[in-house]
Amino acid sequence: MTAAAPPPPSSRGPAAPASAAAAAAAAAAVAAPPAAATTAPRVTPPTSYTPPPPGERRTSAHVAAARAYLSARGVGGAADPPLVLYDGACGLCDGAVRTLLAADRAGVFTYAPLQGSVGTAACVAYGAPTDLSTMVFVEGGTAYIRSDAPLRIAARLSPAARVAATAALAAPRLLRDGAYDTVAVNRYDWFGTSSGEGVGGVLTPEQRARFYLD
Repeated sequence: MTAAAPPPPSSRGPAAPASAAAAAAAAAAVAAPPAAATTAPRVTPPTSYTPPPPGERRTSAHVAAARAYLSARGVGGAADPPLVLYDGACGLCDGAVRTLLAADRAGVFTYAPLQGSVGTAACVAYGAPTDLSTMVFVEGGTAYIRSDAPLRIAARLSPAARVAATAALAAPRLLRDGAYDTVAVNRYDWFGTSSGEGVGGVLTPEQRARFYLD
């Protein structure tokens, strides 16, 4: 009987031993604890607003601080309801806001006195004067002043008011703003000042929710 032939030698040969460096790296990877997940630091929204000192030039930092405060309050942004800023000490302005409230049955507008934190922040954020020389209307992230403000407010009230306001806006700005400035400069002498809380003292709970009186 013929003995079975031995199996041929493997063509691959013996496996090469792993290097000491590779073995050490593998051991370190197994022993190392998983890396802790990193999280962004939590930013606390501002709860108060300090305007720049009177006469100081507004900087990008002033604007950023004002916009951050408005965003935290949920007012004055491009996606927020239109904001009417008025002189809280002016009798004419007080009466105008009361009239506007009666006409604004759909609750389109929000309101704030120019002297308050929201009013001041909105003026700084959108480049409007802070000296009470004009009412301000903020709509779609843009501030309108002088004669533009009341006319753009009126345009939001009804189709008829929109037609009239659009026609008035087509008049020369020099004439419109000249008439506005004449009334604005003399408003305290001609119409007096508001008493007590002004319009803030006669608001219904629903109306008060649309006012920023602080």
